Amino acid sequence: MSNTPDFESIKQISPYGIEYWSARDLAPLLGYQKWERFEGAIKRAMIACENTGNIIDQHFPSAGKTSPMPHGGFKEMADYSLSRFACYLIAQNGDPRKKEIAANEFRITQAEGQLRREGSVGEKAAIDIHHKVGKKVRSAIEDIGGTMPEDLPAEPSIKPLLDEGRRKKRKHVKPSDEQGRLF
Repeated sequence: MSNTPDFESIKQISPYGIEYWSARDLAPLLGYQKWERFEGAIKRAMIACENTGNIIDQHFPSAGKTSPMPHGGFKEMADYSLSRFACYLIAQNGDPRKKEIAANEFRITQAEGQLRREGSVGEKAAIDIHHKVGKKVRSAIEDIGGTMPEDLPAEPSIKPLLDEGRRKKRKHVKPSDEQGRLF
């Protein structure tokens, strides 16, 4: 098993008893090394949140952090106090090339299917079903002696294959005839 912290271990509780996750703590769990790239996933998740009729500020409230600088002083850094729903949306809208996110796609599609079949509505029902499906998927992997998703090696980048496909496509493009020219 991996020594990486899991989702529940980075959960925090506000003084009002509300659970939340720091976006800065969540980023490495989803395979992000650079904040700027993770922030892109957050922005896409915010759009998805709004598209579901939820209020963005309830799930993605800003929470700046300060970080000490090597030669003294502090640097202000952007952060968010994410709801469980926001974390789910970020994982769903993140970079599918990241193994941590790709491993969840199967669970997500299975949970979405169950939500539709049961006609479940609301954030709590969605969270409960996702937990239930996730436990069943992990149990099935364990029963057959498979490797847990977080322990799988990262897949190579698809970028070289895409680049090769583009090069081949360019070679096969025929120059346009002279009739279509404007000058």
